[in-house]
Amino acid sequence: MTIRIDGTNTAANPGITGTDTDTGLQFGTDEVSIVTGGTEQLKVESDGRLLVGTSSESGSSTVVVRGRPGVSAAEGQLELGRNQPATTPFGSGDPLGKILFTDNGSNVYSQIVCEADGTSASGDYPGRLVFSTSADGASSPTERMRLSSQGALWSAANTSVEAFGGTVHYSGFLQNHGGQWTLGLTNKGNEGDNGHGLSIDYPDTTPNGTGNPFIHAQDSSQVRFVARSNGGLANYQSNNANLCDEREKKNIETLDSTWDCLKNWDLKKFHYNEDSDTDNKRYGVIAQQVEEHCPEVITDWLKQNAKDAVLDDDGNVVTPAKEEIIRKGVKEQQMVWMAIKALQEAMARIETLETQNASLEARLTALEGGAE
Repeated sequence: MTIRIDGTNTAANPGITGTDTDTGLQFGTDEVSIVTGGTEQLKVESDGRLLVGTSSESGSSTVVVRGRPGVSAAEGQLELGRNQPATTPFGSGDPLGKILFTDNGSNVYSQIVCEADGTSASGDYPGRLVFSTSADGASSPTERMRLSSQGALWSAANTSVEAFGGTVHYSGFLQNHGGQWTLGLTNKGNEGDNGHGLSIDYPDTTPNGTGNPFIHAQDSSQVRFVARSNGGLANYQSNNANLCDEREKKNIETLDSTWDCLKNWDLKKFHYNEDSDTDNKRYGVIAQQVEEHCPEVITDWLKQNAKDAVLDDDGNVVTPAKEEIIRKGVKEQQMVWMAIKALQEAMARIETLETQNASLEARLTALEGGAE
């Protein structure tokens, strides 16, 4: 390689030249460039801006990296790497690269770190991204959000927002500025593992009450819908809607008599195991008792999902495995329609009895009149 130094590119100051004009280090007017193969690959402009892969840039960025010259539609790449091969294993949490956001005293306000998300090996490069920010009054950043090697996203933030008539604290907060929907969730899971949507989990506490709701929906006027932490729903009555159009139904037939089924339901008052003995008792049935007479209204009720044990890098159990727990539930909406059917049967019997009673009264009146 021949290096060419052109100085200010004037006849009076030609600098140092060589025989290879396609490759070299060039000094222009307040500029420095590196040229290879006749193409300028890197330039430091007069204002200190660094350009890589381009000779001109209209933006205001301090460093600009374009795709490799001569490679059609090449993307710009910036590589940060750990000085250690995967075959010399490093473990979960070990950093591979870090981007720091600082002032001119190298005080860190925020940072993005790529860490190993497991033990590395040949062909095995698990990675996660960790986003950290320094809180007001803090001198170093704290992890706020993480994107795992499996694509899971979690937030450890504590954001204060004025909402619901006061200050509300969020771990994550999305705000809509004019779009239709604030958040969209799409499941494209493989067959056999699809059909799941939003999961809400309180792994370290059991609020089980009317507060600490799983879902809270409110407009500018008032609360409209709440999924309470005790499993109850609170919303405006008469607004629920169930699909009932005949065009969406098939195999339609009259419901059989439910009289014998309903009369065997043994209605109870009870507490759930987690209720306090001083709570008001609930009204309902016992699934096992109803199942003896009306098994069609019994369903499985998933109390606890099975979960694998969580292990550390040494194979020690951090969180024990959990087995699936299934209990019995009842289809109360179906039971309501069965009760309405039984009520219709009772009404028909009452009307028949009323007709018979009126006929008997008429006959009795006639007999009494004849006796006179």
